[in-house]
Amino acid sequence: MVKYELIKESKEKLDYSYYPEGKKDRKAGVITIDRVNEKIYISRVAEDDYEVIVTPEDLMRLDKSFIESAEEEGSLERARQLREEYEENLKKGKYKGFQYFSYASHAIHHLVMDYNSGKIPKSGSVSWY
Repeated sequence: MVKYELIKESKEKLDYSYYPEGKKDRKAGVITIDRVNEKIYISRVAEDDYEVIVTPEDLMRLDKSFIESAEEEGSLERARQLREEYEENLKKGKYKGFQYFSYASHAIHHLVMDYNSGKIPKSGSVSWY
């Protein structure tokens, strides 16, 4: 769960503090919405946030597990389709790793949805587990 609060609003940007697990006694992170350039980014990572790193190998292993599951379930046509997609993705170099901050990403997702629908929330929270 993450809580967030609007701490600064101007024509150029919106700054939100975010608190992993709602712990306001810990150092908050700051998420900034740049209204001019239409970008959102983490200005400061919260003390209790953590980075998740997903490697290309992780993504390939995940896709292989989908193929194996389809085969085990007897969905051979689905397994064939998944295998073709996997091989095509390998050829085109589509397996790229990525990284993100766990709590910030959940807050960012909700802030973007609200902002894109014309809302500027003063505060909010997100639970996902």
